[in-house]
Amino acid sequence: MIRVRIICEGQTEEEFVNNLLNDHLYAYGVHAIPIVIRCIVP
Repeated sequence: MIRVRIICEGQTEEEFVNNLLNDHLYAYGVHAIPIVIRCIVP
């Protein structure tokens, strides 16, 4: 199985990858892994 890491800005994009994109890509043998970048604004 191919693994693809997807950089996400926040929780909404992470949920998109986990709930929608992963289901679609699974049919093609691809597993999407969301990586959330958290920024702390000073």
